[in-house]
Amino acid sequence: AKEGHGLTISHYMSLIGKLDLEGESQLIQNLDSHLDVAPSGALERDQQGPSDTFTYKYWSSPVGKIDIAKNDYRDKVKDVMYDGTQPINFLTSGYDGAATSPIGIADYWIWKYTNRPNNNYSAWQHVRGTGIINAGQGFTMKGPGTGSLFTNQNYVFLGKPNNGDINLTITAENDYLVGNPYPSAIDANQFIIDNGMSNSGTAPTITGTLYFWQHWGGGTHFLNSYDGGYATYNFSGGVAAASYGTNDPFFATGGIPAKQPNRYIPVGQGFFVASKNTGTINFNNGQRVFRKEGNSNNAVTR
Repeated sequence: AKEGHGLTISHYMSLIGKLDLEGESQLIQNLDSHLDVAPSGALERDQQGPSDTFTYKYWSSPVGKIDIAKNDYRDKVKDVMYDGTQPINFLTSGYDGAATSPIGIADYWIWKYTNRPNNNYSAWQHVRGTGIINAGQGFTMKGPGTGSLFTNQNYVFLGKPNNGDINLTITAENDYLVGNPYPSAIDANQFIIDNGMSNSGTAPTITGTLYFWQHWGGGTHFLNSYDGGYATYNFSGGVAAASYGTNDPFFATGGIPAKQPNRYIPVGQGFFVASKNTGTINFNNGQRVFRKEGNSNNAVTR
């Protein structure tokens, strides 16, 4: 796809070879759009995250493992994330990434939080580069140390594009680190509607507020020295994360939070939801939209 374009599939898609979504290009499949699972083609989509070795980002993969004739949307991070055309070197010892070619990622920092007790730090699940992450689940990862907090590292997702209904089970009063599972933006309002109170009076699954982690400093791997917090989005709009200190060039001016999430959640973005009732968290093609990053309509991506 040409750079910055949206490609919409209304009915049927058979992916043979490689579909390269350049720049801000996105693939949208409508509600009735079917992805043929027999061909072993792949989708490629770039996304950026902090290059700093100490800084978390919450991720979610828009692609899964390439399985012939199998509609199985899941992945191991090491199998779907690349440094350009080269596989990333996921380092299994130590805590720092490496500014090499290909880049090195300390896989110690890859964790998920799937249907776990509310606000329980000890409940995080260690995934590393080889653990299974299902479509719609989010995960944490730190940068390779190729630059500062305010510079980006480019990553390439390569695999079978996620499509259709993606469902995750959640128990009442639990939290879940989820994420946009598609190679396009999703509408946060529609996601909240689909997982909240319906016209039939069905009990809502989630609270209706989405939580986006913002890690803006600290320069350390020690938890008690992290500078960060959660920005939120719901039907009332976005609220930036509280910022500590003054004159932060990215998140605050004079200590006032400046960056806030908005209605459209970009490709690869992870976020937390909290449950009200036991039920199913549902992502579907009706939530997918074409919205570029870098404007006031998209959620925070750092």
